[in-house]
Amino acid sequence: MKKSLIKGDDLYKPSPLPITLSSTDKFIFEATFQTLFPIATKIRVRDRDGKYEFNIADHPKKLKNEFHTLVFLSKNTPYSNTIQHFQNFELVFEYSVDGKSWTPLGSAKFEFYMTWKKPEFSMYINSSPINESKVMQIKYLGKENICESLLWISCKRGKNLKTVSEELLIDEIFKDFSSLKVVRRREGTKYLKNDWSKEGLGYWRNASAGVNTPTFEPVRSLRFLLSHGEARCGEWTRFMQHVFLTQGISVGNDTIGICTEAGALVGFSSSIPPYNKKSKAYKSIPSSLQFAVKNAMHNDPSNYSSTTGDSKAQGNPKAEPLFIDHFWFYYLKGKRFYDASYGKSYKSVDSNLVKYCNDNLNSIFLTNGIKTSGALSTGISITALTPPFSIQKSKLHDYIISTIDLF
Repeated sequence: MKKSLIKGDDLYKPSPLPITLSSTDKFIFEATFQTLFPIATKIRVRDRDGKYEFNIADHPKKLKNEFHTLVFLSKNTPYSNTIQHFQNFELVFEYSVDGKSWTPLGSAKFEFYMTWKKPEFSMYINSSPINESKVMQIKYLGKENICESLLWISCKRGKNLKTVSEELLIDEIFKDFSSLKVVRRREGTKYLKNDWSKEGLGYWRNASAGVNTPTFEPVRSLRFLLSHGEARCGEWTRFMQHVFLTQGISVGNDTIGICTEAGALVGFSSSIPPYNKKSKAYKSIPSSLQFAVKNAMHNDPSNYSSTTGDSKAQGNPKAEPLFIDHFWFYYLKGKRFYDASYGKSYKSVDSNLVKYCNDNLNSIFLTNGIKTSGALSTGISITALTPPFSIQKSKLHDYIISTIDLF
């Protein structure tokens, strides 16, 4: 007997092929064999490390060159409640006529991603058919498929943990994001359109930069980030959430957002009531127009677009410095901030908006009033900015609105 030839569809896939399994699930698979001699045999399989124990399958008598598919199921789950990544996992097959002496039948190698728990596939982004390019619930031949980079980032980090807990795993995975250089699996190969091996995936860079707003907005999505390597805070937050969901951590709706009054006027989180330290029905006078992030600082009270300093972010040492809003991941169970765009995380005691604004915003541009209409470089619609203008450099949280009351 011999294994069947590789199907045509597999010719364009990487070798070894990647597969995934939850550590708590038994390993079940089908294998197709071609008969060389028309006699009944038994077939057994083991992994090269001898961890899995599989059933012995009976192969019926078949005509020469006839194909037959057998199902193998493991009796155990040797890696239960752990995370593993095997670059070259090998299953070794043997056959026997009498059930006593066994003859090698070949082997199958693949890249094996083992997740902590069953992935929360139902919580993946599932847009309408018209927005197929934004869907993350990918199915092929009726079976659920997960983008390999989500598995690779989470499994290569998670396998370092001797004891796995949800928060420990989130912290370990976030180390990729805190480096500000996140790379995809297969980076620099023919399977990806761009090579971001040196820079990592980018934030407000190239295709997702502010000047490209009209062309980027219609296509912006997590799929775009994984395909082209560029995105903004919403996609970076979704990206990190999906890496966690891949390990079975239910964090699909754990996000937080902040904005200026200008951001609120153009529809910021209209379905979520905004909060502020001063008042639940916040309206500041003077009005907050935009904030400068990281090391960037407003430097001209007469020009809202003039800044000094750089805004270092994912794959981009000089990202867009000015915003009217920003989103990041809020781990609700642990009450902790994780900002994927800037690679910054906080312990629960520091996960409040006063601390966040002090650490991440350098200044806010203020005006006496803002009207909606026209356009601003950051993408908001504004017609008239009423003087006098000023630049606020302290107690910035007083001019910020948030989606959750964390002051």
